[in-house]
Amino acid sequence: ELKDIKTKRADPITLRQELDAYLRLANISYTIGDWDDALDYYKRVTNLSRKLNEKVKLAEAQRNTGHIFKRQSQWDDAIKSFNASLESLSGLANAVGTADAHRGLGYVYWRKGEYEKAESNFNIAMENAEKSGDKVMIGMVHIERGLVDSDMGNLENAIGHYLESIKILEDAREWQQLSRAYNNLGDTFLQLQQWDEAIKYF
Repeated sequence: ELKDIKTKRADPITLRQELDAYLRLANISYTIGDWDDALDYYKRVTNLSRKLNEKVKLAEAQRNTGHIFKRQSQWDDAIKSFNASLESLSGLANAVGTADAHRGLGYVYWRKGEYEKAESNFNIAMENAEKSGDKVMIGMVHIERGLVDSDMGNLENAIGHYLESIKILEDAREWQQLSRAYNNLGDTFLQLQQWDEAIKYF
C-alpha cells in the first residue's frame, strides 16, 4: 500500500493515506514485539500527524511509544511520551486515550516506587475508562492498581482489585489480561501464605 501511495502526488488526501498505512504498520509491529520497527513507524506517524494536524493519531503514536519505553524499562522516556500524548489530547473528548496515557504513567511511577503519583494517575485512568465504557481498560487499571496496593502491603485491597478485574475481563473475554489478574491474585495469596488459594488461582 505504501509503495502505491508513494507513486502519487503528495496532496493532503495522499498524506492521510500514508499516515494511516504507517500507523497500521506501527501497531502491528508493536503487537508482535518488534520494538525498533514500531518506534521507527511511530516516529513517521508523529511527523505526518503534526503536518496534518491529526491530534488523535499523534497522541496514539506518542502513547504507544511510551508503552514501548515502559516495556524497555526506560522510565523517563516513557513519562515524556505519555505526557506528550496527554498534551496532544488537551481539549479533545478522548476518554480512552486519556485513560491509557494515565494508566501508562501510573505503571511507570509504580515501578519507580512513587506510589502516590501511581495512585493519582490510576485514579484519573479509572475515571476516564469508566466514562468511555471500555471494559478491558477498566479491568487493566484494576490489575495495575492492585500492584500498587500489593507493594504497599494493602493485600486485601489488592485482592479486591484483582477479583474485580477478573469479573470484568471474563465478561469481556480478554484472556491475556485475565491471566495477568489470576497470576497476580495467586502471588498475593502466596504473600498471605494461603497456599491452596494461591494454587487455585495459578
